[in-house]
Amino acid sequence: SNEQFKCKQFIDKAIGYGIEGVQVDGNNVLEVYTTVKSLAEKMRDKPQPVLLECLTFRMRGHEEAS
Repeated sequence: SNEQFKCKQFIDKAIGYGIEGVQVDGNNVLEVYTTVKSLAEKMRDKPQPVLLECLTFRMRGHEEAS
């Protein structure tokens, strides 16, 4: 949220670190798989950090006991 960081989206932090940033639908397992596979192949050829943001939602709150 904007209370945790100043950028509009978390992925924008990659720019500040001078690294590649990739955003995927974290609820789409195939998209996550193909993206991570592609990034891993690139990293094997040219090792460098990448910020991967998987967008998803919380089905329930943090506390399940109540």
